[in-house]
Amino acid sequence: MRYTTAYSQRVRSLILVGSGPPTWDGMIAAMARIRERVGSLQRHGILPDPLPPGADFLAFFADPSFPIEHPDENAMQTEFHSTVNQLTLSAIEGFDLSREVNQLRHRVLVVYGEDDPAGIELAEETLSALQSADVTYVQLEKCGHFWHERVDQFYPHLRTFLGIPERQSERT
Repeated sequence: MRYTTAYSQRVRSLILVGSGPPTWDGMIAAMARIRERVGSLQRHGILPDPLPPGADFLAFFADPSFPIEHPDENAMQTEFHSTVNQLTLSAIEGFDLSREVNQLRHRVLVVYGEDDPAGIELAEETLSALQSADVTYVQLEKCGHFWHERVDQFYPHLRTFLGIPERQSERT
């Protein structure tokens, strides 16, 4: 969103998949919902307590036992670096892009999982800020924060938005 608001003439369309919200307040609320999800999974014995570094990654899936695998073993990297995360949060602290995002007139595909632990409120805040854009909103069923849980739903919407024909193997 920030790049598009800064360089709108360089962007033809925008795709937001499980995107953070356009405000810091929305980000703080989302992080609180994620912490609650992690705590709930720990209380139910699904995640260990205490958490080893990066183990909270599983809380972002609708199904924390979702297998992270892909035919191309290099395609899905699941590393999390807390230092990078903290530096990123420090750099964006206090941001509010809602006014700038409201000025965007681009075609925008907004995709969120209905079971995103950050909360569907992220989608609602983002959609509210994109009032002037031509928005297509998609909510993936039985999906958390990562579209990987529902490739069967994700790719058709992405191809439609980008104008890419359906592959023959998907029709059968």
